[in-house]
Amino acid sequence: MEPINWEQIFENCSLYRTYLGDQDIPSADKSISFLFTKEDLASLLNQVEGGLDGIRIYVGLEAYTGGKAVRLYAVGTEKAIGDIYNDYAIPAAEEDSETLLLGGRPCPYYCGSANGLNS
Repeated sequence: MEPINWEQIFENCSLYRTYLGDQDIPSADKSISFLFTKEDLASLLNQVEGGLDGIRIYVGLEAYTGGKAVRLYAVGTEKAIGDIYNDYAIPAAEEDSETLLLGGRPCPYYCGSANGLNS
């Protein structure tokens, strides 16, 4: 595993915040991060008896007249074989489902103290 290049990560996050600043969308929808608490993750993994094996996060865009905002969607996964994990019980679009999907708690609103990732 390669060492973490924090300088590059800070730069990437800074560029994203600049990109968001250029989007003509409501400030409240300019999310720079998404919080998933321990309780959130436990509920996602434990939605079936015996628990699921992992979490996959999908990245989507919500369209506005003046731009787009990133949205995250976390789903539970079941281990298939080797390093293959399948999403758990994803319904067809028109089906009702008890499957848990988490969108995270966005910052702004759920922000921590200032650091190189968020400031």
